[in-house]
Amino acid sequence: TMLDFCVRHNIYPDVEEFPMNKVNEAIEHLEKGKARFRIVLKNE
Repeated sequence: TMLDFCVRHNIYPDVEEFPMNKVNEAIEHLEKGKARFRIVLKNE
């Protein structure tokens, strides 16, 4: 499968992480079109 291929070849997605307490900043970042990759909210 594609997931197995990615694991074998060390391929990972490009993401921008924001902590949960900065969810409003993450949304603003998306709305302004500044997100280069996926936005991920990280629970800390």
